[in-house]
Amino acid sequence: PHHGADWPYSRKVIDEQYSFVRFRVKHETSALAGGRLAIWFGRYFGLEGDFWYSPSGVNVSAVGVLSMSVDGIVWGASGRALVRLPLPATPVSFHLLAGVGVLTRNGAAWTGTDSTTDRAIVLGVGARVRITRALSIRVDIENLHSSAAFTDHLYKSTTIPQSQNDIIAGLGVSVAVGRRH
Repeated sequence: PHHGADWPYSRKVIDEQYSFVRFRVKHETSALAGGRLAIWFGRYFGLEGDFWYSPSGVNVSAVGVLSMSVDGIVWGASGRALVRLPLPATPVSFHLLAGVGVLTRNGAAWTGTDSTTDRAIVLGVGARVRITRALSIRVDIENLHSSAAFTDHLYKSTTIPQSQNDIIAGLGVSVAVGRRH
């Protein structure tokens, strides 16, 4: 299991001009919870599946007119390769990770909107501190980079694709099962 925060670095999800009003939708930073499963092939290379859930609030505003927070949810999942950096025998190790993922947005904030699922490229770094042979604490920082375009039923319009970066900072517990490296 792991817990952390979803920090939407590219905060503007929708920023469109309709008649005389500028309509803006922005993700808010929020906590997340999830889990991972990794299989290691030797000491330095592993494959990992990751999933997480974040009750990400969304700020909806008509610029200069009104602003309100609406409930939203962001789900994420990824498959990635991990490369552990070789270090002298210490209880601390560092790793790089790269892979592909998917982000899905739903909840009240996304009612009436299509195209809320996007593919992402995942890049990150992390560290692991071994407590016992089978138990470790793991810290990761990763970026899920995607291109998002949304279709709104009310205005019958699709936004221009925008680069999105969801920075995920996580802290978790790793339990080794089977052969240990």
